[in-house]
Amino acid sequence: MQKLLQKWFSPEGRSDADMEAANAVAHVKKTKDIQDESGATAIEYGLIAALIAVAIIAALQTLSGDLQSTFGDVSGALQSSSSSGGGGGGGTTP
Repeated sequence: MQKLLQKWFSPEGRSDADMEAANAVAHVKKTKDIQDESGATAIEYGLIAALIAVAIIAALQTLSGDLQSTFGDVSGALQSSSSSGGGGGGGTTP
């Protein structure tokens, strides 16, 4: 076993075929490490989703005053039309 290790770890003991095999194995391992980006991709999608959520929250806070007044106007109009007896409802659409 010791002779095998000495042969493998000493530069003089390695043949060209041994070196080519070692380089091929190292290349395959390196390629697999480079190609495995699933964790990084999941993190990127999470960051994109967080950015979109922050943008939506900021937009809603900016528009909240306008939305409240608009819904208030609609609510007031519905209440006034229902209290005046207008609108009827219950009819059929042709």
